[in-house]
Amino acid sequence: MRKKMLILLSVCLLITACSPKMNGEEIETKDISEYEPSENNETEYAELGKTAPDITVTTLDGNEKKLSDYFGKPTIIVFWATWCGYCVGELPALEMLREKYGDSINILALNGGDSVEDIEEFIDENDYTFETALVSIEDSIKFDAQSIPVTVILDSDGTIEFFTRGSLEAEEMFNEYFVPTFDEIFEKDGAGNEETA
Repeated sequence: MRKKMLILLSVCLLITACSPKMNGEEIETKDISEYEPSENNETEYAELGKTAPDITVTTLDGNEKKLSDYFGKPTIIVFWATWCGYCVGELPALEMLREKYGDSINILALNGGDSVEDIEEFIDENDYTFETALVSIEDSIKFDAQSIPVTVILDSDGTIEFFTRGSLEAEEMFNEYFVPTFDEIFEKDGAGNEETA
């Protein structure tokens, strides 16, 4: 009897698990023949030593910019969210970079999951002065940023010089990774370290 009950229970679970309904809500399905790939199937992904994909970002006041608009100065990009503890832990390093290098670098914190209001509130509460913008999930994926934080440093030409997923304490990221990378870029560009006091 017990064996029959277990078999019956297993069958019921199997039928329920494979059912097209969950919690009484119909699951929307699409016929694969409806899928229309974009005309340009050549998606460009970030790669160390190559020019960064020219993604589109939207500033918090609603203006669209291309990543190439930031070329001309070394640029650090951090993909982050307010709910991501590791991301939040890394952001003070961006403010340290702002204090050290001033306007000689671009700092761009890209958020793909929070509302503008939540981002603005978070930035204000922490007195951050670096630029923050919105990024689409599609463009985040071009930087392999399905999980965050992802940090990328570009030279003045937009070539990816540093790429990492995850984070350490802000001070360690700043001293061990960010400053040496920017100093190397400035040396390579012959611009020297345009550090501000």
